[in-house]
Order: sequence, then structure tokens, then C-alpha cells
Amino acid sequence: MIAIRKSPEGRPSRPEYLLVAALAVLLPHTIIADEFPTDQADGDIFFDIGSMNAKPSLGFGWSNAESSGSRNYRWITHHEGDVHFELQGVRDIELWVESQPLFLIYMRQVVAVYINNRFAGEWMCVPAHEFEVTRLEIPARFLREGANTLTFRSAYRAQVGTEKRELSLCVDRILLRLH
Repeated sequence: MIAIRKSPEGRPSRPEYLLVAALAVLLPHTIIADEFPTDQADGDIFFDIGSMNAKPSLGFGWSNAESSGSRNYRWITHHEGDVHFELQGVRDIELWVESQPLFLIYMRQVVAVYINNRFAGEWMCVPAHEFEVTRLEIPARFLREGANTLTFRSAYRAQVGTEKRELSLCVDRILLRLH
């Protein structure tokens, strides 16, 4: 919690205002969204993570493709998983992720997002066996022209039941929407 002290005129005093402004710049806004966007706009970068089309873009940390019902997905089997993508121009982007954490009744999974090794935001997953959609706004200053790396870093991974792998986050699809 941040306490803001106001001046006699009702404006935040300078040191506290700068602290709040700095936090807003350092911690971009993460939102749990209702639905993954189904419309594709020019410039969007889309990854159906469980498809073979996504495999060349996946770096460290990913399992083999799996499917269940209408979903094709991959698990991140380490504490982090990388996705590589190219940009022709640097602009702000919205990152949309449809994912499901490894559900453990006694823990909540926290996922941090890094762009080119810079912390861009994080979210706490819902404590349930279901997929959720998360949207994160990423400012252009985190990106560069050409090759970029998106990294999901999970708070924990675990082996459950008869599963031989340690799992952290199951990802169905990712959308990078340029502004």
C-alpha cells in the first residue's frame, strides 16, 4: 500500500507523487480478461502454442505439444519458458495469454513476464483447474526492432500424481497486439 500525502491545495506533495508515477511506469497494468481476442488485426503476432507452427518460436522451458478437447497447448516444464518473435517497428503492445497453472490446493501460481530480460509485469493465477485469459500492456521501451524474447517465469513447478515431469504453467495461445 502506498500512502499519498497531499499538499494544503489538495495536490500530492512532490516526493510521494514521484514515487507513485515511478511505480506506474515500472509496473505496467495487468488485467484478467473475459475472453481471448478472436479478431486478428494487421501486425498482430499470434501463437497457437500447441501447434507445430509455434514450435520454431519456442525457446527454453517448453514440453511437447498436447491436446485435450479443442485445445492444443504446451506446458512450461521449468521455472520459465521463452517465446521468440520479430518486430518490424517498435510500438506499445498488448500481450494476451490464455493459460492454466499447475493447480495445487495449497499454493497460488504467480507468473512474471519479462521482455528482453526486463520485468514487464506479473499476475496471480486463479486457484482452479481452468484456463484464464490475461492481458498485459507492454510499453515500446521494452521492445526492439528485430529479435525479441518473451519469458514467462513461474513461482513454482511441481510433479503431481503419475506425471513424471515437473510442470508450472500450461499455455494454449498468445497474442501480441501492436498499437
